[in-house]
Amino acid sequence: MTTRFLGTEGFSWFFGVVEDREDPLQLGRVRVRVHNFHEDDELIPKDTLHWSSIIMPPTSASANNLGNSPTGIAVGSTVFGFFVDGAEKQKPVVLGTMHGIPEQNNHDVNLLARAKGDGKGGIQKETVGPEPASAFSALYPYNKTITTESGHAIELDDTPGHERMHVYHKSGTYVEVNNEGRMVTKVVDGDFEVIIKDKTVYVAGNYKLDVGGNIEMTAGGQITLKGSKINLNP
Repeated sequence: MTTRFLGTEGFSWFFGVVEDREDPLQLGRVRVRVHNFHEDDELIPKDTLHWSSIIMPPTSASANNLGNSPTGIAVGSTVFGFFVDGAEKQKPVVLGTMHGIPEQNNHDVNLLARAKGDGKGGIQKETVGPEPASAFSALYPYNKTITTESGHAIELDDTPGHERMHVYHKSGTYVEVNNEGRMVTKVVDGDFEVIIKDKTVYVAGNYKLDVGGNIEMTAGGQITLKGSKINLNP
C-alpha cells in the first residue's frame, strides 16, 4: 500500500488515550486508542494499534544522540495528533499531550503546580539537625514543575515574594534555593566530592561543622592552621 501524504486540507486530526509505550524500536512511539475511531472497539485489541510517532519541539535535535528523549508520555496520557495518510488512518503522529480531570478528585496537573500559596502543598520532609523547613509557598500558576513516576521533582517557582528553585530525589535528597538566595542541600546517604585540581572556599561569616562521628584528615603535604586564636578542646 502506498502512503499518501496530504496537505492540511486532508489531515485527519484526532484525540486519543495512550495504551502502550513499550516501543520495540525505543523511539518513544506510543499506541493510541483514538476517540470515535477504535475507542472501546473489541475488534481492535491494544496490541494491534499502530505505533504513533512523536513530534519533538524544534529546540531538540532529535538526531545523533542529541536533544531531549521522547519518553515523557505515560500510559493514560491524553494526546492530540493526526494521521499523516489522511483517511487511510495507518500512520498516526502525536503532536502533544493534554491535561484534564478524567475522574472526580483525580487531576492530571501535579499538586506542586496547583498550590494555594499557604505553604502546605509542598513535598513533605522530616527535618534533621539544623535543616530549615521548606521554603515552599507556591501559588498557581507560577510554579513550573517536572515530576516523574517514581517521585523525582524539579520546581522553578516564580510565585511573587516566594521565588524558589528545588530539585528533589525520591529518596529525600534535595537542593532548594529560597527567594533570598539561601541554599539548603540535604543528602540522605553517602556524599562524595571529587576535585581533580585546586579548591578554594570563602566564607564571609562564621563556619560551623558539626559531625556526629569521627573526622579523619589526610594530606600529602603540610597542614596549616591559621587564626588569631585556636582552641583545641578535648
